[in-house]
Amino acid sequence: MKPIQIAVCGAPQVGKSTLLERMSSLCGWRETVRTLWKDAVQIELHARVKGVDHLFRTLPGPILYFEKRITELLKDADLIIYVIQPNLMEGDDVIQSDFLDKHLKIAKSLGRDWDAGKWLLVMNKADRAKESSMLEKFPQVLRKHVIFTQAINGQGLESLLKKIEGMV
Repeated sequence: MKPIQIAVCGAPQVGKSTLLERMSSLCGWRETVRTLWKDAVQIELHARVKGVDHLFRTLPGPILYFEKRITELLKDADLIIYVIQPNLMEGDDVIQSDFLDKHLKIAKSLGRDWDAGKWLLVMNKADRAKESSMLEKFPQVLRKHVIFTQAINGQGLESLLKKIEGMV
């Protein structure tokens, strides 16, 4: 049986890789695998959750994301987890907004925008702030169910896993 595929997306340095690596260590899942392409790296996490195989995939930052790689990440995803962070430095909101626009444009071209696909919003590094101007860019249905995490220390990951289980 094909594993449930989960794409973990977001701008560089919002904690996507840390989120996957921490989930792996806390849950005792198999090692993360870093796949080196000619132009990018992809991280894959193979996990068995309640007897069902899951494949989490992300493109770690701070690499330049190519449209082709983002398309490959999103096209087969059963669930898209979009990770944002509070605006920690001036300009963070602009960078995150640019990446969101790029991801959403590709998702729409694949018929996977938030009206047609399953999306989950995660605010990582939530210990630094509970608000972000990025939240306003998402529809209310996603904002009201945002999961707040601190991937570096594992906070909020149980809530995230429960939410994932309920969506796939």
